[in-house]
Amino acid sequence: MGTVSLRRYRQLVALTTVLLGLIVVSGATVRLTKAGLGCTQWPECHDGQLLPSEQDLLGKIEYGNRVFSGIIGLFTLAVAFEAWRLRRRMTDPRPDLLPWALGLIAGSVAQILLGRAVVVLELDPIAVAGHFLLSAVMVWNAIVLWLKAGARPERPSPRVGPSILLHSRVMVGLVSLVLVVGTLVTGTGPNSGDSRAERLGLDFETIARTHSVTVWCFVLTALWLWVRLRATPVERLSAPNLDPVRLARWLLVASVAQGATGYWQYLAGVPPVLVWFHILGSVTVWGLALLLHLSLFARRPAESERPEPGSDAVADSVDVAADVVVDVEPV
Repeated sequence: MGTVSLRRYRQLVALTTVLLGLIVVSGATVRLTKAGLGCTQWPECHDGQLLPSEQDLLGKIEYGNRVFSGIIGLFTLAVAFEAWRLRRRMTDPRPDLLPWALGLIAGSVAQILLGRAVVVLELDPIAVAGHFLLSAVMVWNAIVLWLKAGARPERPSPRVGPSILLHSRVMVGLVSLVLVVGTLVTGTGPNSGDSRAERLGLDFETIARTHSVTVWCFVLTALWLWVRLRATPVERLSAPNLDPVRLARWLLVASVAQGATGYWQYLAGVPPVLVWFHILGSVTVWGLALLLHLSLFARRPAESERPEPGSDAVADSVDVAADVVVDVEPV
């Protein structure tokens, strides 16, 4: 059985990235339906009972999230296995992909341990926050791997000046702070996932306003970055797949929608349905912010991904027509 092509591998990583984002929303669904302790044991559902009973709706919701997590774990295994095979293939070996693929495996194992801690500690807000933030780190890991898989294993070069790169790093730092403070809001608010779950004991209005301030700082920073990128010469920003100006525009749209949802849910008394959309928005904003920053670095597409002479695959030809492809900052 031969290894998959880099193009197919990149598609596998892209699908895994989407699933890693969806598990955050799936976990939120468990909490917002008050099914956080639908299963009181781990890995079984209840003492001596592996699966929830037919009448146990909350148990089914919580256990369904576990099954979904297991499926994602299988995808990360597939990503790591193919990266292991790609590292020593006959033409264009790619050993640079394996460490990032193993990062996803490490993240999956850590999520299993955190998932058990969340159940054993009865939805302790710090454990729940760690569960969410680790998912955000895994999404970052997967995005970097996806970009690396489409480019040559050589040191990337900046596509913009150091001032804009610093600006972008500040933006990523601010959106990271938004996520962290957001978990404190979650750990203080009413949607704990179960009546037995403890709260952080912070003043909800104070922590919510602090979260709002961090969001405004992030949005204003992203807005100014978009303005600066628009003034950058177009020749330096042309790319076959990821255009920084377009990504910055989409990031602003998503951020404004996310902010509006946040204010709406706060004024409405934090109803679960609005919280669900807010969490979906947080994953979207996080992914777009990362893509925007990473699109500011470029390297040439992988040789094995160039179309064969005479190929009639028009879409493939368009993908590799440019001289550079977006990739990640050196690590």
